[in-house]
Amino acid sequence: MNVKRLLSFLTLVGVTALAVGVYAAIDRAAPAESARAVQSEGQQAAVTPAIRAVVRNMQGRPLAANADTRIRHLFTPADRHLPSFFAAPTKDGGACVVTSATVLSACLMGGSSLAGTITIADDSEGDALPPFVYGLVRPDVRSVSVSIGSGSYEAALTNGFYVFELPSPAARVDDVGTVVFTLSSGQEVRRGVGD
Repeated sequence: MNVKRLLSFLTLVGVTALAVGVYAAIDRAAPAESARAVQSEGQQAAVTPAIRAVVRNMQGRPLAANADTRIRHLFTPADRHLPSFFAAPTKDGGACVVTSATVLSACLMGGSSLAGTITIADDSEGDALPPFVYGLVRPDVRSVSVSIGSGSYEAALTNGFYVFELPSPAARVDDVGTVVFTLSSGQEVRRGVGD
């Protein structure tokens, strides 16, 4: 087996292991107090040519070769104002989030010690999106909560990905304090938005 084929095989094994761990993550229902928690549409959105083009332009930095042919669906919100989310594989077995709005955001590199990534989106570009928080998590993360002011809200968690829409139109992205990743061991990992 030549080196190129061996590296391709090892990359495939790494991505498969990550995917198995991610798909084993437990879906958590949102508590009643977070009435605006994002619910899944239950259907997979199609990977569009525009999404493939964004990924193709980032291949090799940090995305894997041919990442545009290996994009996988993460989550499609029932709220049509929010984009669908996809994952593109990195060179080291991790993944980067790509949205149907053709935004490539945070990457969780393979073997990362981070519990998860944090991306906050708002309507700063006039696209009429409600403010929301999202990111990728390691396979051992069982729940994610977002603190806003004095409240804490559970995010929707599925496929190694979480998303949470801010609970009121008056809430701003500056109001988001920390994101708490609860691991399967019960340990809580707190990250501030700017960390």
